[in-house]
Amino acid sequence: MIRTEAIRSVPEERRRSRRSKVLLRALLFSGQTCIGFCRVRDISANGAGLGNMPFGLPEDIGLVIPSRNLAVIAKLRWRNGGLGGVSFERACPELLGTREARQATAEEMALRTGILTPS
Repeated sequence: MIRTEAIRSVPEERRRSRRSKVLLRALLFSGQTCIGFCRVRDISANGAGLGNMPFGLPEDIGLVIPSRNLAVIAKLRWRNGGLGGVSFERACPELLGTREARQATAEEMALRTGILTPS
């Protein structure tokens, strides 16, 4: 008897731009209020893969990545537990001026210059 199995095709890549593997700290905002932190696992010009995401996030979130001096409004596209993917909708430079973003940026700079050591 000949055994046949269904062959799974490789899913079509839906991203508009190439992504890079990274491990960056990010802040999540609802309006001007910081609602949590997460890790950026990969990033492209149009979106990012996130890890360690808190539960209960709105569909539209502010995302600040201090080490990249990046602040955007992002749309949550998928989620599986603490992992998720967002697409960047528009720049939101006013988030860089929040107290939490300024503090995180200062910490990133201190880590880079060796003034502060990670704990």
